[in-house]
Amino acid sequence: MKERTEKILSSIIDSGVFISNIAELFDIYTENEIKTYEDIFECKRDFANYINSIKHKFLDYSENKDFEIKRSAASVEIYVVYYGVKFSKHVRLESEKFSDIVLKIAKKNGLNKILDVGCGQLALSSIYLAKNGLDVTCVDPELAFSNKTFENLGVKAIKGLFEDVDLSEFDLIIAKKPCPSIKEIVFTCDLKNVPFFVELCDCNAPNGNKFDWIPILESGSKTKHFGEFVYSPMLKINEDDFNLGQGDKTLHDVIMQRLL
Repeated sequence: MKERTEKILSSIIDSGVFISNIAELFDIYTENEIKTYEDIFECKRDFANYINSIKHKFLDYSENKDFEIKRSAASVEIYVVYYGVKFSKHVRLESEKFSDIVLKIAKKNGLNKILDVGCGQLALSSIYLAKNGLDVTCVDPELAFSNKTFENLGVKAIKGLFEDVDLSEFDLIIAKKPCPSIKEIVFTCDLKNVPFFVELCDCNAPNGNKFDWIPILESGSKTKHFGEFVYSPMLKINEDDFNLGQGDKTLHDVIMQRLL
């Protein structure tokens, strides 16, 4: 943790806070610690460790005080630890592969204003796309960061549902494995003539097979598909867009080379 961040947190805690304020303290922590996409993968367990080290300063007094503080601190930090430590290689590379395809499609079609639906707690794809020059808004009911932290990363965040967003504001709707929302996203975008690009997943799929989504989606909308991706016929897409060649080397390719 940066010295400045620790001083800010310490000054707040010294003024008198309750265990229920730990989630707010975590927002302050991320707002000061996470300024770039790469920072997400550098964060360790320092927030939880710090909170536990000064737990005597919290104002709640109960038999379970120590347990509650430890649980609360670990709970708010869990997604940073999950993505930043244990699964950084797999999740990061998978997210960047999807995002690199989106970047190619957006460039080819002259699209810039993107809505990333069901982006996950840390919205890795949204942050990566914003880092690479797109105007990105993410929507998910379980976002782990505050709006300020996302703002630091160049992303507009909506902690809510797809159905509550005005799609007319966007050039392209994207979703990486949005689980039970696949049908809603595709049919809604098709009805409203908004371009979409969705990666299918087995979760909640008919017969547990993501490819069984395709006949259902194609029967109810003007959906096209390639492999596990379904997309609007309004988009100019060909097979080459799914292959990242040597001329399109991205951060994903560089990281993959270093990991192998």
